[in-house]
Amino acid sequence: MAHEYSVQIHDWITKKMNTITADLKSATEKNDSSKESYYKGQLGELEFIRQYLTDQIDLDTQKYYQ
Repeated sequence: MAHEYSVQIHDWITKKMNTITADLKSATEKNDSSKESYYKGQLGELEFIRQYLTDQIDLDTQKYYQ
């Protein structure tokens, strides 16, 4: 059950990325370049964390996110 936590972490990352993507779209529509940059940075950090988990922590036999 140790990797149940990995599933929960990936679920949280996915939810957070979906929220940030919506915020980024809104900032793009409003031409707010500072918020666009901020949200792109947040997405980059979450993608980095997800890649680290995939490479170092997650089991190779399971897929944790889509």
